[in-house]
Amino acid sequence: MLLMTWKVVSRNVKRMYLYFFGTWAVHCEVIYDDGVWAKIKSLCKTRKLIWYCITPVNYDLMSASGNLRMGREAYSRLLKRRYKEIEAMGQEIQLHVHLSILKNMGRGQQMKMIRDSREWMLQNGFKVTKFVPGWWNYDNDTLEILEELGLKMVGKDRYYEIHDYELGALNKHLGV
Repeated sequence: MLLMTWKVVSRNVKRMYLYFFGTWAVHCEVIYDDGVWAKIKSLCKTRKLIWYCITPVNYDLMSASGNLRMGREAYSRLLKRRYKEIEAMGQEIQLHVHLSILKNMGRGQQMKMIRDSREWMLQNGFKVTKFVPGWWNYDNDTLEILEELGLKMVGKDRYYEIHDYELGALNKHLGV
């Protein structure tokens, strides 16, 4: 029991340290929502962040689990436009892919999703070098694929992590 308590306390102390002194990273998933987009623009004016961004590869997941109500092409254009605007505000854009059915996903399907996401980023002018998996679902195949594609896996404990849809819950003192 004491060991478990220490692990929880230790994780929370590290998270608090990263909150105040470390790098912040936002998992960008619901950027298509205009309310979330307003919060994103506001935050970009007050902090330098790393934005781990999904691509149209995750269109089906976003339309099934979110309130995404546009076609795939319109979604792709919107992502490009908004990511470009984030980048123009001096922010760093990196790659975030949900491998949502990992337990049943073979290496080939993982490779296709990650490669297609990276290619979408590159074709739209984003020079991504880092990767964060959605829901932290990954396996050894994922790590091998990332190495083959020249992408670095960034661990959960490397930055203060928040999702774009959580920005409304941030304290007002952060200027959001």
